[in-house]
Amino acid sequence: MSDDLGRIDALERAVANMIRVGVVKSVEGIHAIVALGDNDSAPMQWAVRRAHNDSDGWSPAVGEQVIVLAPGGVLEDAFIDGALYRDQYPPATVNPDEHVTRYANGARLVHNNSTGDLTFEIKGTFRVVAPTGVDFKSPTFKQSGGADIGQDIAVGGDGRFGGKVTDSDGNNGA
Repeated sequence: MSDDLGRIDALERAVANMIRVGVVKSVEGIHAIVALGDNDSAPMQWAVRRAHNDSDGWSPAVGEQVIVLAPGGVLEDAFIDGALYRDQYPPATVNPDEHVTRYANGARLVHNNSTGDLTFEIKGTFRVVAPTGVDFKSPTFKQSGGADIGQDIAVGGDGRFGGKVTDSDGNNGA
């Protein structure tokens, strides 16, 4: 009878540990320690979208509420499977037409499925590194700030200028 109670207790503990919600306490390299109630986990990895030739990396943040899965209820084999919103960390959007990635510094990437718009709101420099070129295919290209072009420019159509054109010697021309 005592042996049966011990096995039942072990099974109940394993089932209770299979899916847990905790808070990330620390992150180092590819491992995080998660506070699970009054106990801290052993260092564990987190699930990613891709982890082979193509890979994706985004560490959980300290203080982030996460879902911990422990196969067989063994916490030593546990990993972080995702995160949950909290009052102090609400969703980046609740619009079902939008996919939004919001960063801690305020930068955002927004795709609106109904309009087709893709918007980058960034706080620093936007860089495109493309060794063989960048090809924009659009009926119009609008630049609302200044432009500094460090190489020759080739124009395949007519040009219109709303201001004066000045060459490198300061000569005005049309």
